[in-house]
Amino acid sequence: MSKQITTTVVIPCYNDGSFIQETLDSLNAQTCQTLEIIIVDDASTDKETLKVLKHLQQENLTVLFLEKNGGPSVARNKGISLAKGKYILPVDADDIIDSTYIEKAQKILDENLDIGIVYCNAAFFGDKNGQWKLPEYAFPEILVSNMIFATALYRKEDWQRAGGYNENMKEGNEDYDFWLSLLELNAKVYKIPETLFYYRIKKSSRTTKLSDDYSKEIDTYEQIFYNHKELYLKNIRVFFEELKKRQVQFIENDVMLHKRLQYKDQEIKNLHKQLTELHTKLYETGEELTYARTVIDFRDQQIQSLLLKNRVKKLINKLSPLHKYEEKNLLEPKESSKKSAPYRYHYNKPELTEEIKSLIDSFKKTPLISIVMPVYNVDQKWLR
Repeated sequence: MSKQITTTVVIPCYNDGSFIQETLDSLNAQTCQTLEIIIVDDASTDKETLKVLKHLQQENLTVLFLEKNGGPSVARNKGISLAKGKYILPVDADDIIDSTYIEKAQKILDENLDIGIVYCNAAFFGDKNGQWKLPEYAFPEILVSNMIFATALYRKEDWQRAGGYNENMKEGNEDYDFWLSLLELNAKVYKIPETLFYYRIKKSSRTTKLSDDYSKEIDTYEQIFYNHKELYLKNIRVFFEELKKRQVQFIENDVMLHKRLQYKDQEIKNLHKQLTELHTKLYETGEELTYARTVIDFRDQQIQSLLLKNRVKKLINKLSPLHKYEEKNLLEPKESSKKSAPYRYHYNKPELTEEIKSLIDSFKKTPLISIVMPVYNVDQKWLR
């Protein structure tokens, strides 16, 4: 008599055939033996991936082949619709999980009917290694940014009640959108305080592409807001309070980074000075040649290391354009007003050149623009 399935693992796969066996090995090593695995090929174009998937054979495994690529939401929904398990665990085709993850997560859901999402600590591997430092789950903080990765255990009945993954979320964050749907059903969240999930980092990772494309990232957040408008409006005050807290924290972190960079810059200058002194001694005396060269090589390595660390400057410039703008645009007072405080804005009288006049004359539409300026007890010098 076959065992009753408790958890269905659903794996969307698109051109990830070279990694799928590692993922399956981690699933086959689970201490929970009442699993089924459904791989949904999302119309892969890679011949090797298709070859690998067609030759996969094991008792608890089903492989589905979609004719048209629909994205992770479509693939997951298709797999979950056929799931026999009470619980669902989405896993990407290149990730791996600890052998105890499913058993531990199942136990929590079995014993706590009010808990709807179970996840754990996570780590990176592949092109980048280390702990995945996600903030602890909290509400309403999750309304500002996601802190639950896609590979979390939940009930199939909750997936049905939520209407599945939103298939319009084609640019990523479909898992974030789905977690908000479960929160709207009053599901509670539990985090296992152990590292049981391992996310593979590679250049083609969707999270890498999304974070590199700022406009697409904004589009997905806009879509999430409209998908859960009632949830956001109900919590609008705490949502903006959380945004404000993060803004303050970012500014504080930004200041700390600048201080660290200033220290590193000074360290580099000191190392260059030592190098110059060593070179001078080398050419003036001709002594201790081997020793001097060894020290110079060592110092050069230190400088290269520090310069590498200074790549964080690029991060600051990318993440803090406002800071950069203020540094550049705080103007000094004119000679006639040295006693007054520096001001940020200054009126420059435009030069109406012949070229500009000609351009204006060529306008097909010349609407009247009205400037409305409400004032209250304003100082005349500012009004002027």
